[in-house]
Order: sequence, then C-alpha cells, then structure tokens
Amino acid sequence: MPIFHKEKKDRAIIIGCGRLGSALANLLSDENAHVTVMDRDESAFRKLSPSYGGLILEGDGSDFDTLVEAGAHEATLLAATTEDDDVNIMVGQIAREILHIETVIVRLNDTAKEAAFAGSGIITFSPAQLCVNEFRRVLGEKER
Repeated sequence: MPIFHKEKKDRAIIIGCGRLGSALANLLSDENAHVTVMDRDESAFRKLSPSYGGLILEGDGSDFDTLVEAGAHEATLLAATTEDDDVNIMVGQIAREILHIETVIVRLNDTAKEAAFAGSGIITFSPAQLCVNEFRRVLGEKER
C-alpha cells in the first residue's frame, strides 16, 4: 500500500539524508513521488539507492531561502529527519507556520520535546519510543 501516492503535483522534501532520511527518500521515490532530499553533507547522498529518482540538494534545511530553493512552496509533505532535535524543530516550525506545508513530520530523539508541538499540526515521532512500542507488542504476543 503506497504511503505517499496522490496527485502528480504532490512533492515531498526530506531534510537529512542519514539512515532514516535516505530510507524515506528511497521509499517515496520508489512510489513515484516527487522527492527532494537535502543535507548539509554532500557525502550523505551516498546512502540513497541507485534507483533513487528524486532531486538532491546540498544545503541547510533550517535556512528559509534553501527551503524555497528546494521547492518548499510546492511541497505537500516535509519530513525533518536529522539527528539534531533543535534543527528538526526549527525546520518543522518554518514548514508549518511560514510555508504552510500540509503535512510536516519531525523526528525527535528527546521525547520530552514532543509536548511543545501539541496542537501545532506537526506530527512528531521518536525512534526510541517506536522501538519501545514494538518491544511491548512483541512481548505481549509472546505472553499469549
């Protein structure tokens, strides 16, 4: 089942091309979405699969002008997936409040920071919390 496969005009921007960002960019590209992945480190783009069909942009995702250059004014999805919570928070707020991007997803390593997004329309997730939830699920199935 496709995660992001709407109309052709829909565009996704992924900020951060680490393990998570590159995996998401590859997934969306494989689903024929229009994807732009951005990272400050050009060598990070090596993590993209050979079949990746989107755009790459070396730059700082927390810089407004760079987001505009990436096509943020046309994006319907932006995911901030860097290892730096503060960068992800800033990018998420710019994307939602200034650029009015419909779906904004922010990775947070510190789950205590999630409360700051209550009611903002920004989706947050924590890899650590996702792992804990999966452990609970697996252990719960084992107990049956």
